[in-house]
Amino acid sequence: IWDQAEKEFRHILKKRPRSFPALILLGNMLMESGRGDEAAGIFQEACSLAYRDSSRHYLSGMAAMSRGQPKDAIGCFEKAGVLEPANVTFSHAKGVCLFRSGNYAEALGFFRDILAGRPGDVVSLAYCCEVSIYLNRPTQAGEYADRILVNNPLDFFALKRKSALAGLKCTSQTEELKRLQRLSSRLEQLARIVKEPENDKFTDCSPQTFIYGKTNLKGGEEMDHGKGGCPEPNMERPPAPWS
Repeated sequence: IWDQAEKEFRHILKKRPRSFPALILLGNMLMESGRGDEAAGIFQEACSLAYRDSSRHYLSGMAAMSRGQPKDAIGCFEKAGVLEPANVTFSHAKGVCLFRSGNYAEALGFFRDILAGRPGDVVSLAYCCEVSIYLNRPTQAGEYADRILVNNPLDFFALKRKSALAGLKCTSQTEELKRLQRLSSRLEQLARIVKEPENDKFTDCSPQTFIYGKTNLKGGEEMDHGKGGCPEPNMERPPAPWS
């Protein structure tokens, strides 16, 4: 589907080379596909067509992020924000950059600052939810997802996160110790069974039979990320690529 979409965007740009939405969407798709150099070229092309300084800073930041230069990108986004403080797209871009570079605590604080002035900002709520997952705070993540659903009851992102978080619980050190003791007991049981092959009751056992546990959480220049930048983590802590 993305291959077809890329062809369509390139077809649009062949007819309308100054189409900012097509350039930005294509650049984002190339970044998501791990084609950072190509994405940077697209953003630089858009930058050369921009007529606002704020837009040029923003697009330069996107190009820097595509090349894996988060510090340079954040600097560009900050310059864009100084020129247009009311444009939340530039604030979102800086927050996403912090998130993608692995600065989870700082990213959470940054998006919370945005929410202080814009409590219904869906993008900031979504990233607060996502960062909370990466910080292994499932209860907090669920609260942010609930805040999205208050005004957007059919929001796909929030519903998906709520579904993924439904079976997760925060555990205290005592609970974790008990879990490890149960695990140790099962390992000892397995060791005894391995030494007693005549016990055919367990002939087909694998370690998974005894060991279980919860999942480990570890137009013009109108530019708006929306929530598309959110990653789709698989509840294991993945690396933090830019998207």
